[in-house]
Amino acid sequence: MIKKYCQVNKHCVEFVEDKGWSTGGSIWAAEEFFKGCKKFLVLNGDSIIDVDYEELFNNHNSTKYDATVLYAQDYINKQLAPAGVFILSYSMFKIFNGTDEKLESALKRAKVKKVYSEKPYIDIGSFEGLRFAKENTMVCK
Repeated sequence: MIKKYCQVNKHCVEFVEDKGWSTGGSIWAAEEFFKGCKKFLVLNGDSIIDVDYEELFNNHNSTKYDATVLYAQDYINKQLAPAGVFILSYSMFKIFNGTDEKLESALKRAKVKKVYSEKPYIDIGSFEGLRFAKENTMVCK
């Protein structure tokens, strides 16, 4: 779905976090790639969630916020938390401090809209979450 959206809209960029930086540091380092973009999508690679990205973008576009953060309940620990899906406005680059800053830290200084999903997410960044995903989703079949 994301690849199809990118092909149709022709304004997507792939950026790989390969220098050991945090998510925020990687975004900050990629600023030159996002010049001319009013907004962009950031996905954590260790989260699995079913979300309507077009609806999320439309929701973000209807606001003047620097960021939209999707919150959902974690399948494993049942805690409400950021689900690894962010829409950031280019204005976020004025807020980041550098490559060692975590996204969560920068978001504390930004105008953020929280959106809540009724669908839970799976954090496969833990062994328990990965095991759950293997047993309960089509991801690792």
